[in-house]
Amino acid sequence: MMYEQGKGVAKNPALAAEWFRKAAEQDFVASQYNIAAALSDGDGILPNRPQAWTWFALAADRGITEAASGLDKLEVGVLIDEHTEARHLLAEWREQYGH
Repeated sequence: MMYEQGKGVAKNPALAAEWFRKAAEQDFVASQYNIAAALSDGDGILPNRPQAWTWFALAADRGITEAASGLDKLEVGVLIDEHTEARHLLAEWREQYGH
């Protein structure tokens, strides 16, 4: 959050996205939402709708209500291939981490 908002450090969206991803991969749900938002908007990272969808779905499953809104926004205009990739990524995550 420090790099995202520039609190005590220079604002750096790319570094914020890097740390959000690291934390998300360690199963921190707030970071799962944050990396999803970054991937969805291309904020500090190349946009990737399948990955954003996966992280939003994981965060929504764990009670982050804003993640459901992110999913809804991504559903508009999502290509079938992107949706298939996102569901595959989500299944892999759930298999690895059990949720």
